[in-house]
Amino acid sequence: RGAVTVAFDQHEGILEDGKFVFPEMVTARGAKFGEAFDPKDVELFVWGSLIMDIDCDGGTATFVPVEEGFPAGILNVTRLTAIKGLDC
Repeated sequence: RGAVTVAFDQHEGILEDGKFVFPEMVTARGAKFGEAFDPKDVELFVWGSLIMDIDCDGGTATFVPVEEGFPAGILNVTRLTAIKGLDC
C-alpha cells in the first residue's frame, strides 16, 4: 500500500466581520491506518489559511496555502442540505 495524503486534518477558526476565518489550517502525515496506527508517527504541518464567506445558500471559500505545490484560490460553495424547522 502507498502513502495516504490528508488535505485538512484539523483546524480552528473564528467569526470575524461575518466571515469564518481559519488562520492556520493543518495537515497530517506519517501515520498508518488500522492496527499499525501509532499516534507518535503523526506529523502535523501548517497548510495555510482559509476564509469562508457564506450565507444561507452558499458563498465562497478563499484559501492561501503556505505548503509548496498548492496554488491559492477561491471556490464557490453551495448549500446542499437544510435542517427542518430552521429558516437558514
